[in-house]
Amino acid sequence: MRQSPRRGSPRAADLSRSLGIDASTIAANLKPLMRQELVFAPVDVTDRRARRLFLTVAGSERLERGIKQLQEYEGGLASECDGNTDHLASVRLSAVWQKHAFK
Repeated sequence: MRQSPRRGSPRAADLSRSLGIDASTIAANLKPLMRQELVFAPVDVTDRRARRLFLTVAGSERLERGIKQLQEYEGGLASECDGNTDHLASVRLSAVWQKHAFK
């Protein structure tokens, strides 16, 4: 949804294909975002069967805050690793493994 304006806003099916996620999963994840008014999905004017996805102002602000927090977290990891990108990758993998290994 955060694409170049030249490319237009994606449809849910486009997002599903680009992320490699089932369309039903995309739809289920969009519903709470739409209820929170972070995303809106008007009917596509060229294909009335489809809906185009747009971030609202609140959605854009939330995304920017999330990106900033992620960058700060990455900066902290990089400083802990003394800028060693191999070690940083190892720390990331370890964190993901610890979070998901025993679920």
